[in-house]
Amino acid sequence: MSAFVDKKELKMLRKKVLGEKIESKKPEDRIDLKKDECYYLITYELKGMSQSKKVMFSFAFFGRKDGKGLIAEVKGKKLGSGCIMVPEKNIKKVEKFLNFWGITYKKIKVRVVG
Repeated sequence: MSAFVDKKELKMLRKKVLGEKIESKKPEDRIDLKKDECYYLITYELKGMSQSKKVMFSFAFFGRKDGKGLIAEVKGKKLGSGCIMVPEKNIKKVEKFLNFWGITYKKIKVRVVG
């Protein structure tokens, strides 16, 4: 299932993905995408959450210093503030997590070609 987005949302996604530096010399910052596989770009907002809830969410989602949060478990990658990329096979787990926390999010299915 792919989501439809309007031009405004697409522009915002482009800015999130392309507007922030993705390339890095650090191996842990590189995005290792496999050819001809589908991924989901997910943008989310933490509006309306208290600061303590945001911290708890962040620790559960990304982990603390060890990086052993949900994103590492599902082999996802943080692309920027409020933007992640997740392999298609793991999208249900991420959606369930976001819904549990009451997070509003948008997703777009993308396929890696080339």
